[in-house]
Amino acid sequence: MVDKFKLCRYTFCRVLHKVGLLKYFNFNLTRHGEQKKILIPIQSELGYFNLTSGEVWLKWILQDLKKNIDGVFVDIGVNLGQSLILHYALDIKNTYLGFEPNPTCYAYSRKLIKANKLQHYHLVPTGLSGNHSIVKLFGNLEHASGGSILENFRNNKEKFNKVVQYVSVMKGDDALKEIDLKEKIGLLKIDVEGAELDVLSGLTETIQKDKPLMIVEALPIYSTETENGRFRKQRVDSLLKLLKELNYCMYLIVEKSFQLKRINTIEVHSNMSETNYLFVHEDRIHEVEDSLETYKLIS
Repeated sequence: MVDKFKLCRYTFCRVLHKVGLLKYFNFNLTRHGEQKKILIPIQSELGYFNLTSGEVWLKWILQDLKKNIDGVFVDIGVNLGQSLILHYALDIKNTYLGFEPNPTCYAYSRKLIKANKLQHYHLVPTGLSGNHSIVKLFGNLEHASGGSILENFRNNKEKFNKVVQYVSVMKGDDALKEIDLKEKIGLLKIDVEGAELDVLSGLTETIQKDKPLMIVEALPIYSTETENGRFRKQRVDSLLKLLKELNYCMYLIVEKSFQLKRINTIEVHSNMSETNYLFVHEDRIHEVEDSLETYKLIS
């Protein structure tokens, strides 16, 4: 009954959005279904997607791994707070720190924290990269989850090479030193639409020191016969080389079947359900594998 009620509320908001009326409404709705209820602000057309469970695979892998998050949960690419909601709803005790350069998404996520009176939740209005800079954020909407700081990351340049915003980025190691949380970093959740290499190249000092777990999205290469595919392949290869130098092992998160597959490389493919990876420092492999309950290891 609850699931049907949730679906009706989401559908109602989606219909209002489709006919151009949702922008005239501002209200909060309660999301149920996890260990805690959470208020979801519907503000100027934003937020109604958060009424659904979203990335179910992420919910369950965080549930499995939360006892292994020995330190701050760092969310790089907050967007509209999807991972923030799961962090709270799953009752993950660790401090949450989110980085979001898009001012529209940052403002909404602040409202999400304020509406729920969340303690130990911090947001920083910048992206992370390998250096300090002002960069172009490309996309098709001000709040689009597909926004990227890489101009040539997407094939559909007519749709995704529009400059949505000019935003700031910082070197991750420097940003964390400035924030001075006085806690180690326990988990890095990275969803930055192609800029994973830039993010991680700026966090090598932190990674070497704290050996955090990492959940990283790396979107498909599709084909190395295209300029875009070769560009993506080169960046993915550089990313994996960096993580190997940092002594990390890689697991493919098989989202549909809740499985983890130990792999050594990312193949050329077009499967959008196989774009998220768990990286574990070699010193922590047995600790993490022993903690899995929902997710199963496959060869």
